Amino acid sequence: NETLAVDTNKAVQFRDSGITISSPADGKLTIAADGTGSDDIKLDGAVTITDDVTLDTGKKMTIGGLKIDSKTYSSSESSPDANTSFMILDGSASAVDITNLAATAGRFLVITCSDASNTCTVTLSSGDTFDGTNNKATFDAANETLVLFGVSADRFVIVENIGSVGLSSV
Repeated sequence: NETLAVDTNKAVQFRDSGITISSPADGKLTIAADGTGSDDIKLDGAVTITDDVTLDTGKKMTIGGLKIDSKTYSSSESSPDANTSFMILDGSASAVDITNLAATAGRFLVITCSDASNTCTVTLSSGDTFDGTNNKATFDAANETLVLFGVSADRFVIVENIGSVGLSSV
């Protein structure tokens, strides 16, 4: 077995300086690719992950067609991202009022309140419901969470209501 040793301040470069493998610190490995496609870094074959995977805020990961991403809302918004998997409501500075959230068949969605210093609400699009009746959720305590699954184009089913997220009809 031969070993290729690379100095601690060096990187292995492929093609140009935008495609590298380096070790910025002991026990750390960085693989970087500056491409613009959806497969800038492609792993063929089985991959075993034995520890946590962390995504930077605003980044996403797709597993078997299920997109996993998050977005933090710290102010009101009337057209939230229809593809976000995790909505984080941050009411630390002001009330957060999300309106026109649309139900989508097959969509898995988690809405959580990270800080409820100010009340946070989520109101669904016209005709959409959380449970067949209610279309507004009110989060008034930190860590209150709704876990939802879209069973049709106009209805979420509540998988779990963690805390006491208030539901009403407007």
